[in-house]
Amino acid sequence: MTSGTKPKEYYLDDAGRHPVFPLSAIVAPGDVVAEIGADEIKDTHIDWGTGAGQVSAADLPIADAGGWTAQTETEATLQEILGSNTESIKAGFDVSGGGTVSLSAASLFKWTARIIVISAGRGSHFGTSGYFDINMPTSGTLTGVGGTSDQTWTANGCTLSSWLALYYILPIGSSSSSVAANFRIASYTSDLKVPSTWLLIAVRNGDGLAPAKVCNGMTLLAGESRTFGEQPTPTGAIMMWSTATAPTGWLLCDGSAVSETTYAGLFAVIGHGFGGDPGGGNFYLPNFKGISPAGVGTQTINTRDKTGPTLGEVREDYIQYHFHRVYLTEGTGTTLAGYTGTVSRDPYDVIKTSPFPWSIAGEPIEGDGYGTPRTLAYTHGPEIGINFIIRT
Repeated sequence: MTSGTKPKEYYLDDAGRHPVFPLSAIVAPGDVVAEIGADEIKDTHIDWGTGAGQVSAADLPIADAGGWTAQTETEATLQEILGSNTESIKAGFDVSGGGTVSLSAASLFKWTARIIVISAGRGSHFGTSGYFDINMPTSGTLTGVGGTSDQTWTANGCTLSSWLALYYILPIGSSSSSVAANFRIASYTSDLKVPSTWLLIAVRNGDGLAPAKVCNGMTLLAGESRTFGEQPTPTGAIMMWSTATAPTGWLLCDGSAVSETTYAGLFAVIGHGFGGDPGGGNFYLPNFKGISPAGVGTQTINTRDKTGPTLGEVREDYIQYHFHRVYLTEGTGTTLAGYTGTVSRDPYDVIKTSPFPWSIAGEPIEGDGYGTPRTLAYTHGPEIGINFIIRT
């Protein structure tokens, strides 16, 4: 076989499966023709890159002057030519983990446990362990590309401002160990071609609430954190809680004034809807201390309208307007206003002492057989103490 220069054009074989090259233009055996990605195959040629992945001429389908002929290993198809790049593209669908992932109000992006890429292949074409660990560095340089500057990793992570993306370069053909130097922080303000071996860890949108999309499926707003595997709950959701302190990612509904900046995600949802504006860049949390929630709006039950408070309104306790009957058993007078004597709750006394009339009074009356009245500043049924919490 006569060796030549690196081919500038390719064709498909008769079956339409394999890229084949004119024999006169094929590379010499052993020449490196690596880093060929799906996006690098053009209508008329292949862009040949450089790198660690190697495909020799013996791996390529070739053709002689008498017509197109494929090599013996007809299954050495486009996948072999593309090599590790298609594997890394697949890896984007096999990412999980990260522990507690957070985006602080100051745009610091952090994860606490390994992100793992697994079950996307095993071998020299991918990872020799069958998976890759991606651990967050806590020191060192994070290289900036695409027009953004380098950063320094800290224990609080890296800065993920609007329109920035964090990548990890998969160490194709290597072990599972995380490589701190393989992270890149990318912008869009300068020309950049993102190689297909770069796995997107997180990208920050700049529109609306500026959420960050994470490779493990999470979406975070500033001031939010999520633990991988937990049931997703939207910011602003309220639930009952059984301990005195709120869990991570939640706050007690105790009416506290908290920072609009620190809890920007929650503030974007509830604003100053619970208690007004305390000033100082703060907002009030809902306050469930000593009161119960009621549904907003009005419905009709048994021909009577039942109207709840408006959203965020704290309404005073009420008692339905009603009368109590009391009986005048002896004395003088025919109305309560002019009556002097004793008052009884027993209608039998009325029979005994007729013709003294009975009238209507507004005072509460203790019921027979129920002991001493249980009095308080408001009316309620049996209760049990519980905390309410709100998702940040």
